[in-house]
Amino acid sequence: MNKKDKKIQEKKEKEAKRQQLLAALAKSQLTQEQMNQLNSIKDATSSKRDRKHSVGNHMEEEVINENKEEAQQDSNSKQQVNIFQTTVYENENPIQIQQHESHQKMSEAERLEIMAKQLFPDISLESFDQKRIPKGQVQAQPRELISEYDPEKDDIYDIDPQSITNYDTLLTDINSFKNQSINRDENIIKQRAQLPILIQENDIIDAIKGNLITLISGETGCGKSTQIPQFLYEAGFTEFGAIAITQPRRLAAISLAQRVRDETGFTMGKEISYQVKHESSGIDVDRMKMKFMTDGILINEMQTSVMVPQYSVIIIDEAHERKVNIDLLIGVLSRVVIARAKMNKPLRLVIMSATLRLDDFLNNKLVFPRALNLIKIQTRQYPVQIYFNKVTKDDYVSAAIEKCVKIHQTLPPGDVLIFLTGQKEIHQCCSILNDKLQQGTRKQQIDEEYSNSEEENQQQLNQQDNEEEVQQQQEVQQQQQEIQQQQIDDKADYLELKNLVGTVQMTQNNAFKIDSDLSDFIVVPLYSKLDLKNQQIIFHNNPTKKRMFVIATNVAETSITIPTIRYVVDAGKQKRKITDSKIGLEKHVIGWISQAAADQRSGRAGRTGPGYCYRLYSTAVYSNQFQKFDNPEITQISLDHVILQMKSIGIKDVYKFPYLTNPDIKEIKDSLGNLIKLGAMKVKQETNSDNSNITQLGIILSQIPLSPKYGKFLLQTRIRNLLQYGILLVCILSVEEIINKSVFQVHTQIQADDNEQDEIKQLEQEQKQQQQQIKDQFQSYKNLKAFIEKHGEGYKISDLIYLMNIVGTAISQIKDGQDIQYQINQLSQQYHFISKSFKEIYYNLLQILEILNVIVEDKTIVTQCVSAIKQYQRPSREAQLVLAELIVQTNGLHKVAKLQCKLDPERNINRYYYTTREYEQVHIHPTSIYYGKQNCEYISYCQLLTFGEQHSQITTPKVYMVNLTEVPNKSLLYDLDTRSSQLKKLTIYENSEYYDSKNDRMMCKGSAVIENSWVLEEIEIPFPKDQLGFYSKFARFLYSGEILQFYQILQKYYKYKVSEIRESNMQPYSQKIIKALMFNEITTKNDLIKKWSKDKQFLLQECLDFVQEAYHQLIKSKWPPIE
Repeated sequence: MNKKDKKIQEKKEKEAKRQQLLAALAKSQLTQEQMNQLNSIKDATSSKRDRKHSVGNHMEEEVINENKEEAQQDSNSKQQVNIFQTTVYENENPIQIQQHESHQKMSEAERLEIMAKQLFPDISLESFDQKRIPKGQVQAQPRELISEYDPEKDDIYDIDPQSITNYDTLLTDINSFKNQSINRDENIIKQRAQLPILIQENDIIDAIKGNLITLISGETGCGKSTQIPQFLYEAGFTEFGAIAITQPRRLAAISLAQRVRDETGFTMGKEISYQVKHESSGIDVDRMKMKFMTDGILINEMQTSVMVPQYSVIIIDEAHERKVNIDLLIGVLSRVVIARAKMNKPLRLVIMSATLRLDDFLNNKLVFPRALNLIKIQTRQYPVQIYFNKVTKDDYVSAAIEKCVKIHQTLPPGDVLIFLTGQKEIHQCCSILNDKLQQGTRKQQIDEEYSNSEEENQQQLNQQDNEEEVQQQQEVQQQQQEIQQQQIDDKADYLELKNLVGTVQMTQNNAFKIDSDLSDFIVVPLYSKLDLKNQQIIFHNNPTKKRMFVIATNVAETSITIPTIRYVVDAGKQKRKITDSKIGLEKHVIGWISQAAADQRSGRAGRTGPGYCYRLYSTAVYSNQFQKFDNPEITQISLDHVILQMKSIGIKDVYKFPYLTNPDIKEIKDSLGNLIKLGAMKVKQETNSDNSNITQLGIILSQIPLSPKYGKFLLQTRIRNLLQYGILLVCILSVEEIINKSVFQVHTQIQADDNEQDEIKQLEQEQKQQQQQIKDQFQSYKNLKAFIEKHGEGYKISDLIYLMNIVGTAISQIKDGQDIQYQINQLSQQYHFISKSFKEIYYNLLQILEILNVIVEDKTIVTQCVSAIKQYQRPSREAQLVLAELIVQTNGLHKVAKLQCKLDPERNINRYYYTTREYEQVHIHPTSIYYGKQNCEYISYCQLLTFGEQHSQITTPKVYMVNLTEVPNKSLLYDLDTRSSQLKKLTIYENSEYYDSKNDRMMCKGSAVIENSWVLEEIEIPFPKDQLGFYSKFARFLYSGEILQFYQILQKYYKYKVSEIRESNMQPYSQKIIKALMFNEITTKNDLIKKWSKDKQFLLQECLDFVQEAYHQLIKSKWPPIE
C-alpha cells in the first residue's frame, strides 16, 4: 500500500470512528473517554478541507486533487484578482467595526475558512447535514441510497438522457404492486363519477408505470389535482414510498389535502398530510401515503437528499405557471428519476398542466430529450360561455360593479367571482357593491320595462305650442332616443338572459321570476395578504345559501377552485412588480393579463353547472394587446437565492443546468459574483464556465429562509451581540409591507356644481379632484409617518429601526399558552399591522430561531436571544449606529443616494438625491422619518418606488426612496467600492496616519473617487498595505509606544530618533526593522503577539541595535514584550 492509499485508509477509519461516536452521542451513551476520542478526531480532521456539498460523500481522491489545485493557485495568487475581499467583523465590541485583512500569501480556501469561523464560530459544521432538518419536516434516509450511488460515476447532473441506448431497462417492473382500496361515501362516489378524468384512470396509471416522466394536461375542473393521487394510491404506488404533490400556493396545498381527506376518509396527519411555510398538519413518516406541499418545501427536502428516497411518485401541479421553483424542480427531477432507475429504486415524475404552454415541455429537448408521454383530459365538467364587452371602459372597477348588480338582479342563483388587481381596489369594490345591492330591488317582470312610453311622450309634445315648449320637446326627443337605445340594449341583454337561463322556467309574458330577495348576498375579499382563516371563508359559505360575491386578485386564478362559482367577471387586469435590480427600483404597474391567464380565469366557473364568464374588454383588446403567455418567473427575478439553492442541492454547473427557459447569462454571472462577494461561493480560477463550489457559509445561508445578503446580515449581528435586533430586522424585510396604510387614508370629496357644465369646466373639475386625491395621499403618508415616529421612537438613524421598535414591542406582548392567532389579530389592530404580514414575521422569527438552535452548539445564545425578544428593549444609540452600518453594507453601494442642491428659476434651493447609477432625481418618501429634513449627505435605501403615474395628466411620476438609513460614516462607501485603490483614485493626506488601538489597525485620512463620479472628502480608512511606506510607518508607531507600552518606556533610552525609521534611511538600524516587519507581514499588534508565540527572539536584535547598550541586559530579561 502506497502512502496515498494509506492516507485515504486512515481518513476512512477516522470518519467511521467519528460516525460511530456521533451515533452513540445521539443516544447519550458516550463515556468521558469516548468524548475525548471524538474531540481529538474532530480536531484532526476537516479544519482545512474544502467542504463540498453534493449528493453523497465525495471521494478522497477528489479532496487531494483539490488541495493540489489550491496549492497551484497559491503560487499564482499575486497575478490573480482577490474576489473574496468581503468585510468581516472580528471585534465583539458593539460600537467598533474591524475589517479582516488577510495577508497576500493566504489561499482563498484559508480566507474563506477564517471568514466562516468569524461569522459563525460556534456553529457545528461537522454534523450539519444530519442536524439541519427543521422540525416537522420529513426526515429522509439518504445514507441508504447514497451508499449505492457513486457521485463520480453517476452524477445526476452529468447524465445525458440521449446517451441511454436501452431506455426500457430503466423501467423497473412495478406491475407486482398490490392494489389498495378506499372506502368512499356514496355521495363522494356520485360526485367522482361526474368528473371527466375518471374514465381515463387506467390510461393514466399505465402511462405512469411505463414512463419515468409523464405529462398530464387537463382543463381546469377536470379533477386531476384531487384524483390522480388517489389513482396512484389504489394502484399500489405507496408500497415503496409516499406520493408527493406540490402546489405553487399555500392555500391550494391545504385545500386540496383537505378535499382528498374528505374523499378518502384518511386521517389528516397520518395517511395524508400537508406542509406549507409555517404550517403543517403533522407528519407520521411511517403511515404517510400522500403529502401535499408547496414547491419550496420539496426543494428544502432535496437539500438534505437530492434523491428523495421517501417518495415513489412526485407530482408537480400547475406547471404551466412556470414559477421559478417549478422550473428548478423539473430540471433536477428529470435527472433524478434516471439515477433512481439505475439504482433499481424507481421514482416516477408526473407533470400536470392546464392545456396551456404544453410546447414548453413537449419541445424542450434539453430537459426531455426523449419524447414525453402526454395524456390529455379533454373536457371540463360543464361548459363555460364567454362574453366580451363591445367597448373597453377605462374605469373597469365601476364596470365590474355594474355587471355584478345586473347579474344579481336578473340571473339565476350562483356565486360570482370578480377579478381585480389589488387590495385597495378590492376593498373599494366591496364597499360600493354592498351599497349598490342593498339599495336595489329585484325585477319581477323584465318585460314591463320593455313597454314603450312613446305614445305618452308624443301627447306631451303635442301640448307644447310656444318656443319654450318646443325646446322642451327637443329635449324630450333626445331623451326618447336615449330610452330607445337603452331598450335595444335591454332587449339584447334579455336575449342573452334567455340564452343563459336555458331550461329555467319562463312565465307566459316572458318574464323570469326569482323568489329570493336582493338582500340575500354576501361580499367577501380574497387576496394574498388576507390571513388564511379569512381566505378559507370562501370554501365554507353560510348555510342560508346567499349569493356570494368573491372579489379577488389573481390568487384565485389557478389552483383554488370554489365549487359554487357560476359567474366570472374578469377585468383583464393585474398588478405586476417591475424590478431594476441594479438600482433597486421597484414599480407596481397595472397592465393587461395574458391570454392564457384569461382562459384560466374563465375556467373558475362551471363546477356545479354551466358557467358564464363576462370579460370587461373587447375581442380586439384581447387579440391585440394580450400576450399569449406570461414570461417565466426565472427571467424576471434576481437569481442569487435560486443559484444558492441549486448549489446546496448539489448542482455543479449552473450554466449547463437543464432550464425549461434559459435565464440571461449575464444574470447568472452577476448572481454568481454576488454570492462570491458574500463568501457563499468560491471559485478555483476564472473561467467562462461555472467551476464554483458552495462554501460552509453558503450552506448555512441556504438553510436560512432569507435572501443570502440578509442571511449574512443576521450572522453579522450575531457576532456583534445584536442578534435579537438582527432577527427582527430581517423578518421585517422578508415581508413586502407591515403597516396597514389604509388605516391612515384621507378622502376629501370636492362637491360638483349641480348646474350644467361645459367640457372645459368638467375637465377643470376632474383635475381639481385628481389634485385633491394627491393631497389626500400625501396627508395619509404624513399620518402614517406621525404614527411611526410616535411608536418607533429612535435616534433618527434608520426607518427600519423605527419599524423594528414597533414590531419588537408588539411581539414582546405575545404570551405563551394563549391563542397565537387571536393575539396576532389583536396586536395587528392595536399597531395597525397587516395581520397576515405580522403573522408572517412572527413565524419567520420562530423558524429562524429554530434553525439557529439546531446549528449553534452554545444553546444559551438562542435562549438569551429569545429572552431579549420577549422582554424587548430598544437598542442604545451605539447599537443603532452599528445596525445602521450593517444595513448600509447589506444594501450595497448601488443603493446609496447623494444629496444634490440646485436653484430653481425662482432662486429657491431645490434639494433632491441622485443614485450611483445616475438615475433621475430620487426623493425621500413622505412616510420616512427623514422627510422634510433633507440634510443627510449620503443615504441608503432598500428600494425605489414610483408614485403619480395614475395622475400623469397633471404631474410627472416621481421616484421615491423607501426604508432609508443614513450613512453614518463616509468611509463605509469607500469599503463598499470593491475596485482597487488605484481605480478609486485614493489620495492620502500627508501625515494623516494614525494607529487605531481599539481595532488594532493603521488608519489614515484622505479622499477618493468612487463609482467614477462621487468624490469622498475627509474620509478615514485603513491605511493600504500596498501603499509606499506602510511598514516604515508601522515601525514608527511601534517604536513610539502607540502599539506596545513597552516601547513607550524605552523611548528615553533610544540612540536614534524614531522619525529616522524610513525607507530612505539606509542605516542598518532602520532597514533591519522595516525588512523584519515586511518579510513576516506584521501589520497589527495581534500579528506581533502571534509571531512572538512562535519565535520569542523576533525583533530582539533590532531593538537592541536601537537602544543604548547599558540597557541591553534588561531588555533581554523582559523579552518578548507581551503585555
